[in-house]
Amino acid sequence: MGKLAARSEELRRQMAYEQPRPAQDNPMGWIGDAAPALIARFRAEEQAAREHAASCTARPCERCEKYVCKCGVDVDGAMQCRECSAAEWAAEAIKPTVASIPPRFSWAVNATRELLERRVKGPATLVIRGLSAPPTTNLLFTGPTGSGKTSLAVAMLCAWVRAEPTPRRGALFVEASWLSRARARHKLGQGEAELVEQCFAAPLLLLDDLGQEREDRDGCITDVVYKRSALDLPTWVTCGLAGGDLATFADHLSRRYDGGFVRRILESGKRVELGK
Repeated sequence: MGKLAARSEELRRQMAYEQPRPAQDNPMGWIGDAAPALIARFRAEEQAAREHAASCTARPCERCEKYVCKCGVDVDGAMQCRECSAAEWAAEAIKPTVASIPPRFSWAVNATRELLERRVKGPATLVIRGLSAPPTTNLLFTGPTGSGKTSLAVAMLCAWVRAEPTPRRGALFVEASWLSRARARHKLGQGEAELVEQCFAAPLLLLDDLGQEREDRDGCITDVVYKRSALDLPTWVTCGLAGGDLATFADHLSRRYDGGFVRRILESGKRVELGK
């Protein structure tokens, strides 16, 4: 038993033995010693992530097929880059406008500058300005038949909506002859005709071929022009008169409607003269 007791005592002393520890010169211990290295590593990882995001091929855009980093911020959780998302919303916002345009002018919806310059009888600078910065003001397009008034106006109308899709959704193309018959085709006792209501509220109205309708039945055209003027909403008008014949235009429309109507078409607006 003596040997067993001696062995047990030896094991106890070994288990209780503690090696001497170095003095703690840094009160934060190993954390303080490692902090500079950790900060340097984090910064290196951050820089590597930025470089990776610029060339990552892990997440392609569904529309343009350009690669967008899935760990970056460009896609905002969607499978599209921001440029394609904006283009998709613009295409959606312009649908009501495109639906109002007659098929014979649908080619002008996405017409290039070069195509318009071949179709429109006017200076190239006019086409460039019209597509790049269509104004938010009344416009009067004049010129003889075939000078490209409606073609240019349609292309500018679509460019105007695409410039700010959200507030400009609902801009309309309406032929004057459609509007002149709107109330006559509307059932009595059911309020205002839908087309007239749309023309009242549209952020921009393109009224095509004004003055060529047989008559302004029930005063639809007059009411729309007066209402939009009161609401300070822009109206674009095309009229098939020869270039330079503004006095004839005013006289012709004042006999059809009234002087106040003509002033509202011409005042605070610009004239786009084609055919020269």
